[in-house]
Amino acid sequence: MTKKTVYLILGLIATTFLFTFFDGYVFPLMRLEAIEKFSDAYAKHLVSRMTLEEKVGQVVHISVPGKTADPAAQKLIDSIKPGGIILFGYNVDNGEQLKKLNEDLQKLAVRSGLQPLFISTDQEGGRVYRIGDPVPHMPSAMAIGQAGDEDLAFSAGFITAYHLASIGVNFLFAPVLDINNNPANPVIGQRAFGSDPERVIHTGVLFEQGAREGGVVPVVKHFPGHGDTSVDSHLGLPVIQKTMDELRNFELKPFAAAIASGTPAIMTAHILYPKEDENVPATLSHRFLTELLRDEMKFRGLVITDAMEMHAISKNYQEIRPAVAALKAGADVILLTSYGAEMIQIYDDILHAARHGEFEEETGNVLDRAVYRQIRTKLEHGIIPLPTEPEWQKSSASFRGMYTEKLKLREEKYRFIQNKYKNVAEAIAQKAIRGMPGDVYFLRIHELKDASAQFYSKDIEESFQEEFGEKLHRIPARSVSALAKAKSIVLLDAATKEELKNIAALARSQKNKKIYALYYGEPVIAYPSEENLSIYISSSSTRESKRAFADVMFTYKVGEMARKISLVLPAE
Repeated sequence: MTKKTVYLILGLIATTFLFTFFDGYVFPLMRLEAIEKFSDAYAKHLVSRMTLEEKVGQVVHISVPGKTADPAAQKLIDSIKPGGIILFGYNVDNGEQLKKLNEDLQKLAVRSGLQPLFISTDQEGGRVYRIGDPVPHMPSAMAIGQAGDEDLAFSAGFITAYHLASIGVNFLFAPVLDINNNPANPVIGQRAFGSDPERVIHTGVLFEQGAREGGVVPVVKHFPGHGDTSVDSHLGLPVIQKTMDELRNFELKPFAAAIASGTPAIMTAHILYPKEDENVPATLSHRFLTELLRDEMKFRGLVITDAMEMHAISKNYQEIRPAVAALKAGADVILLTSYGAEMIQIYDDILHAARHGEFEEETGNVLDRAVYRQIRTKLEHGIIPLPTEPEWQKSSASFRGMYTEKLKLREEKYRFIQNKYKNVAEAIAQKAIRGMPGDVYFLRIHELKDASAQFYSKDIEESFQEEFGEKLHRIPARSVSALAKAKSIVLLDAATKEELKNIAALARSQKNKKIYALYYGEPVIAYPSEENLSIYISSSSTRESKRAFADVMFTYKVGEMARKISLVLPAE
């Protein structure tokens, strides 16, 4: 090989490298920079055209009373000019009706001269969901955490968001990133992905990423952490005696991971941390929302309060005008779950503060900054249409191309997940079930002749009927006399720890019987222990989670000891 040939080959390699480098890294970075510049400039342009009343309305999200965009909804949108609408069960009949409601609400907003709405709902899965078909009802976050499968966690978020987006919901109040480390917690429980930071990070943050790619703006909650409370903030003011260092080493870890992964929105918690701010809860605290979340944790997305009518706020801080205080602390959106006098008072409080210069600071106008963040978030997620004016056409081209690619990838991802799992909720439910006190093989074919059952849950009953038909003997009641007539293997289900205790008492009375309890209640409890009692735990009470008992017990070995369940198991 001549020296000239060597130089030619080296030159070709160098040229190939440079083209690959520029095409794979530099050009996408240049494109991303162009998108950033456009999003920033156009969001500021839209904010500059708003009236003061429109800016005030934009930072308020409200509910509407009915299932149609009726005159009452029109009046609310005209008077409050909200940035968003939150949906509840009373707004929903079915998917078709809800899609029309959302389309009509968007039309009302545009007709009133407003930017398109964030339309939100709580669709966490488990016991917290608002919408049925066509949105699959996922098992609880705790079940997803117990399954411990990052791909399933991502898929649960993606499928939930994909179907919400198909009916016009674009803002999802999920996932919960609280760590459920307090057995006395009355409000989180199965809503948490686990009782340790790592499990929440490896499943909860993946759910958020999936939801983001699925077509909605997910809102992680409740910052800086609602897991270690013994008071429900809907009813009272929770107080946590932890320092910031303690929070950094535990509660804040999932939120930090979500921020690092690009989460677009965070919901605050109405919790008082007197060792850091003795005056107000996190929702109203500059210490938490600006110094911690913005300055230290570098979050640049949208901060939305939990519902301001909750008693933690409404019964304790009315004198300081909580909506005004929240905005000045660093919140961008004031969430209201009502549409009555309290909504009007909060709107008037913000408008009065704006007119009297209360939002003017050295770093700029607090209200303008909050409106800008919301408008930019809507723009970045395709909720606000791209401009058609000639002066914006060129600068928005990269954004338009990126969004078109994103929609194409979304459809491809949806088909991939559907082909892989068929039913994501079912796959999670089956993988989540755990056995106590240890490994158990359950219901081999030859053992069916020795089994009796009695189920309260219709879903469990139907599922076992499908699996085993009439091979299982049914007992009429849960009593010592009924169990005495049962066969040597007995299956019973339980929804509460009290029911589990009753099953344990029956097991003690019938030492010659092998008792299996199928438990779908709150998993963070003290479990009874009897030599002839095995407990199966679904960590979720959804239909799929209940039906999974029959599938899993007949097919699989349930393979983890209680200590691996990632639950806090308090002593009696």
